[in-house]
Amino acid sequence: MITTDVGSRLREARVAARLTQGEVGRRAGLPQSAVSRYENGSKTPSLPVLERLFEASGLDLALTLTPSRPRTSTTVSPFVGPVGRSVQPHRAELRSFFAHEGFGSPQVFGSVSRGDDRADSDLDVVVDLPDGLGLFGLAAAARRASDIAGVVVDVVPRDGLSPEVAEAVSRDGVAL
Repeated sequence: MITTDVGSRLREARVAARLTQGEVGRRAGLPQSAVSRYENGSKTPSLPVLERLFEASGLDLALTLTPSRPRTSTTVSPFVGPVGRSVQPHRAELRSFFAHEGFGSPQVFGSVSRGDDRADSDLDVVVDLPDGLGLFGLAAAARRASDIAGVVVDVVPRDGLSPEVAEAVSRDGVAL
């Protein structure tokens, strides 16, 4: 699972909606103190609570799960599946975009890096974030990268990776 700093994302959503912790708490059916603990990271909300908190700030939380496919080869052959082949001609433009916007070390991981992507796969790119970039800036970068690549691009902050995903990126990741 890809994780990010949930507390800061909750705070960014609340501040963008111009709400207080108390207002978000009332809308989500939680005390202000719980909202504070979630935002400062001393407590992690369950998925249903996280969904209520984002909804209270005017956002919908969307998750997509798809069946995993077993790897048939241990050899990494990036950009050979249908999405990888369609992204290949746009790699230089994507690298240029990320560099221009201050993102560091863009690296492809997941199915495209392993060469086992399908036509409905997305492109997972892990990056070092520029200083001061918020949730909405990250979403805008993902939209722009998707426009360039012609496929859905998930832009993932490197510092928000769980240990398991960081290990997978280390094992499967390839430079964009």
